[in-house]
Amino acid sequence: MMAILENHFYNKTIKLYTAVFGTVFNDMSIIRSDGKEVKVPIAYAGQQKQNVRIDEESERPNVRHKMNLPRMAFRLVGWEKDESRITNKRHVLQDQQPDRTSVNSVQSQYNRVPYNFDYELMVKTKHVDDMLQIVEQILVYFNPGIEIVVNDNETINASTAINLELNGSNFEDNFEGLYEDGRSIEATFNFTLEGYLYTPSQTSGIIKQINLNYYDLLDPDTILESDVIDESDL
Repeated sequence: MMAILENHFYNKTIKLYTAVFGTVFNDMSIIRSDGKEVKVPIAYAGQQKQNVRIDEESERPNVRHKMNLPRMAFRLVGWEKDESRITNKRHVLQDQQPDRTSVNSVQSQYNRVPYNFDYELMVKTKHVDDMLQIVEQILVYFNPGIEIVVNDNETINASTAINLELNGSNFEDNFEGLYEDGRSIEATFNFTLEGYLYTPSQTSGIIKQINLNYYDLLDPDTILESDVIDESDL
């Protein structure tokens, strides 16, 4: 029996989508009452890791808690095949604009597989107004989603318009420790990115010339006319 997974391939598609998700929120900022603009940093991390990082920074000498917040973190939490977007799996994808003057072959792949990738964005602030500024910016732009054009298949130089949709969110305002230590305000947003996973690539030849024969319908062995079509005719 032939081993199905014996040929390694890695298109780095999930890694790319995760980077794209983080980039969407990379320039988020808030403006304080004194007019100072504060950029909200973002990093890939789970909620527990994010809390540990904040606690560690808070314990450093001469570092005040308000300097560590606001902050955002995000993570990939799961994926699921999207049956509603599945098309013919035998369809072949290939580079539509190869340099025909220098190559005689192109990379091709069987049809991509649609998957939905679920991401979680976690926001943590000390002040209510900081949180509300962030929340308003996210809720307004995601109504309910945005479309992003991504070059998600460098092998065949293909770009895809992917949809990033906000599914839901929750808000929590808690006091932590002593009252004078301040409050911790948290919000979590759940998103779905409608992407694709690509199959292994293979080399295919470039069709540069087509020979056409026109046959008599009453006499299939008789060629009535022949044509030759090459690249210059296209």
